[in-house]
Amino acid sequence: MNREIVEAFTQLAKEKKVEKEKITFILEDVFRTLIKKKYGEDAEYELIVNLDRGDIEIYLVKDIVDVVTDPLRQISVQKAKEFDPTLEVGERFPDKIELKDFGLRLISQAKQLFIQKLSEFERDSIMREYEQHRGEILIGEIYQVYLGKDNKPELVLLMHNKNELMLPKSEMIPDERYRKNESLRVLVKEVKPPNPKDAKRGDSPQIIVSRADPQFLVKLFELEIPEVYDGVVVIKNVARIPGKKSKVAVASTDERVDPVGACVGMKGVRIHSIVKELNNENIDVIAYSDDPAIFIARALQPAKPKAVEIDKEKRKAIVYVPPEEISTAVGTEGINVKLASELTEYDIEIVGTEGEKKDVQKIVRLSDLKDQIGEEIYQRLKDAGIETNRDYLALSDDNIKSILSGLPNVDDKKIKRLRNIIRKASR
Repeated sequence: MNREIVEAFTQLAKEKKVEKEKITFILEDVFRTLIKKKYGEDAEYELIVNLDRGDIEIYLVKDIVDVVTDPLRQISVQKAKEFDPTLEVGERFPDKIELKDFGLRLISQAKQLFIQKLSEFERDSIMREYEQHRGEILIGEIYQVYLGKDNKPELVLLMHNKNELMLPKSEMIPDERYRKNESLRVLVKEVKPPNPKDAKRGDSPQIIVSRADPQFLVKLFELEIPEVYDGVVVIKNVARIPGKKSKVAVASTDERVDPVGACVGMKGVRIHSIVKELNNENIDVIAYSDDPAIFIARALQPAKPKAVEIDKEKRKAIVYVPPEEISTAVGTEGINVKLASELTEYDIEIVGTEGEKKDVQKIVRLSDLKDQIGEEIYQRLKDAGIETNRDYLALSDDNIKSILSGLPNVDDKKIKRLRNIIRKASR
């Protein structure tokens, strides 16, 4: 009977694809519970589960006595000597228990408990697996789309390795269409324990996935852009309104690599693949700067600010743009300035240049002054990370002279002339 019971339990476990070691562990746990129910919480016992032999051995450890007063904890010396003639009163004896001694009711309870623990093991295994995938992109196959009253998707269910993934409306890209049997990239956002109120899913954990989370965009950059995956280009921050527009700030750890160019790709081919994945969401890739004024000016593209006034303590910025650029800087429904604020972590106010203050230094890119300062000087400054008037004017003449050393005709007079050109352009 022992073998039949073990084989029945093992078959149940195999159907769940549970490893042999785990079956042994679960069986031990089940029969410990069974022993305590039958013989009490303080019962002493030895339990041996051998799946290779298909056998379970249970021994109650009893005291050897002359006269038995407690059969569950004692055995007579006469009976003990039948097994080993050398045994004496006061010693311990492992008395073997057959599974049939537990009775059909307890064996049936053991089976139910075994099934319950298998389900718990399966649930915990799934949760551990997807916790390891949290923040990563997986590809699932859509098998069910639930529509709301407006005939738009409320919930999309996907299958991944025979496990269910849940894409709720809040994590969808607005106006995106989902079709059964199609493959879909999603980000694992959250892994929740089973919902006892959800009878349909029983003990299955809730694996919440997203296509709207900013991290989904970050992971797409890692997948599509080798320089991001390798860490040569670093994503400093992301601001996103799913399905409409995103801004991604990038920086390079290698001065030879243009971070924006690496992300956009030749003729925009790299960024286009990401845009397509995001249902044609518009993506601005912006070169990060430690200078908040420069960073804010770049973040407001395609607008071209004339000047930026910064209050670092209050994390506020006033950005001055030509009147005809105000609508571009703000963007449709305020999206552009909202994303720029989120990206730079500054509260940005857009002001027309007629309200510009005289002491506010506007931002001029040195590339716009290339004809005045010369190609060689411009390239040397750019290689040193000096790309705007603010970068240049923050350095002393000695610093500039050191950067330009080795170039022909660069003397004190030339350095002074360069500074005058840049100061004039800054007014």
